[in-house]
Amino acid sequence: MPKSRATSSDNVSNYQPISQLLFISKVLERVVTNRIRPHLEEYDLFDKYQSAYRMAHSTETALLCVHHDITSALDKGSTVALVMLDQSAAFDVIDHDILLSVCVGKDVSKTLPVVCGIPQRSVLGPLLYTMYTKPIGEICHRHNVLYHCYADDIQLYCAAEDSET
Repeated sequence: MPKSRATSSDNVSNYQPISQLLFISKVLERVVTNRIRPHLEEYDLFDKYQSAYRMAHSTETALLCVHHDITSALDKGSTVALVMLDQSAAFDVIDHDILLSVCVGKDVSKTLPVVCGIPQRSVLGPLLYTMYTKPIGEICHRHNVLYHCYADDIQLYCAAEDSET
C-alpha cells in the first residue's frame, strides 16, 4: 500500500507493509482492550490532552481546544508560537522494552520476542501507543508548554506576553 498518493509507485521504499492479522488475534486484542480501557478511564490514566482512540474525543475536540487556547492568549495581547509535529511511522518505532516495562505492583507479565512496531490495523495498538506517548504530556507540563495530541500528531504551543504592553 503506498504511503501517500503523492509518492511514486515505482520505488519500493514508498510502500508501507500491511499486516494480515488473524481473526483470533483481533478477538483477543479486543478482549484485552475492553479490559484495559475501563481501568485507564477509572483511574484517570489517559492523558487529558490526547484526543484519539477515546470516546467523546475527536479531531474536533483537539481543534477546539488548541483554537481556544491560542485565541484566548491572543485576546490577552500575548504572542503565540505553535509547533506541529507529525511522527513519521510512529507505530513502527515503538520500543517494546519501554512499552512492556509497565507493571502492577511487583507483577510483570511474561514477554514473547517481538522486535518493534505495532501491526497496522491492530485493535490494541492505538491504546498501547497512547500509553507509550503519555510521558510527552508530562514533559510539556513540567516546562509550561501547552500541547494537544491526536494520534501521532502533536501541537506544542507557548504564549508570551508582549513586554511593551
